[in-house]
Amino acid sequence: MAPPGQAMATLDRSLDFDINEISQLDGGNDLDTFDGPAPGDNFLNNQDMNNELLDTQTAVSYIITSLKQSLSMRHNQVGGLLANQNKYLIVMCVKGMKNNDFSKILNWYKLILNNIGHLIYLLQNEIDQVSPSMSVLKCGLFSKDADVANLCCRVFTKMVSIFNENS
Repeated sequence: MAPPGQAMATLDRSLDFDINEISQLDGGNDLDTFDGPAPGDNFLNNQDMNNELLDTQTAVSYIITSLKQSLSMRHNQVGGLLANQNKYLIVMCVKGMKNNDFSKILNWYKLILNNIGHLIYLLQNEIDQVSPSMSVLKCGLFSKDADVANLCCRVFTKMVSIFNENS
């Protein structure tokens, strides 16, 4: 596994964002390794989490914000998960976090499922981001945890259902 700094340097360009964009979203913080939530981060208020997610203007920022909230990470740390074609996010979805804990991954898919309408709205306005966004969302399909794989399937099923209603 590459060191976090090296992973960030080789950030996958398929999502059309770069390190500078991630850094700007996080208030310009320097890159560092994940050591828990940022000081002062409070993820206990679900209403604030949903408001921040619904305030996103692009599919990329939606995905980064949803991962940040669910995994209690900073934007630049989420960028590391998405490096090398989502390699580290896939590993996290397959193996879970520390001690095979899938609760934060489950929370991510629940957050997406509860706010799927906004993601679809963003994707309808950014057709070029549909494929890269689906590549991120599909990571849960590879999970050895049945609940993660099930929620991932529910996200895709809900998206198809809404797309069919709108067409």
